[in-house]
Amino acid sequence: MSVYLGLFTVAFSMLALEVTLVRLLSVTTWYHLSFFAISTAMLGMTAGATNVYLRPSAFSRDNIQKSVCVSCILLALSIPVTLVLLCLVPLAIYRSVMSIFALLVTTAACALPYYFAGTIMSAVLTKSDRPMGRLYGSDLLGASLGCLFVLVGLEILDAPSLILLCSSTAALGGLCFSWKGSLVWHRRLILSLMLIFGVAGIANSLSTSGSSGDAILIS
Repeated sequence: MSVYLGLFTVAFSMLALEVTLVRLLSVTTWYHLSFFAISTAMLGMTAGATNVYLRPSAFSRDNIQKSVCVSCILLALSIPVTLVLLCLVPLAIYRSVMSIFALLVTTAACALPYYFAGTIMSAVLTKSDRPMGRLYGSDLLGASLGCLFVLVGLEILDAPSLILLCSSTAALGGLCFSWKGSLVWHRRLILSLMLIFGVAGIANSLSTSGSSGDAILIS
């Protein structure tokens, strides 16, 4: 059950993050660039799946639990990095070297969390001994509820705060994957990340200025 819950939670977090990034980019950049988030998500997921394919020994049945937990930790850490980079690097398309550089940085920032998510999902779906139908069902259910969660979440929180909460729920996926076994320090680190990013998201939503600045406080 912990594997199903872990996959559910990661899929939930990633779809919630994707829809929120679409909302964020639609306000901070030109509206037609909002779907840029979808393209970078597909790029990151594909890169993560390729990583699993090219490193079979790292995701063997003996190592898969540890590898997936580490990927969940990196996923939870990468989401705030994406938020900070999107706040610091203005995305404006002009015929200049800096514009191209900003576009490359934004592409890498948006794709980074999905690289780790793609690694997690591909490893679990292809290497786990659980029934494929149930694994895929957990993935789809988490993704669909993640989309619905954003509809409610953006009525209560601003987009940056919701992104931080996505980091907290991504860490929860790591806790599910590490629930059984001897990965004690992994569980402790994951619990710390859940608490830190959960509190940060709530604190940012209650702040008048926001930890990411007035320019991106979006309701």
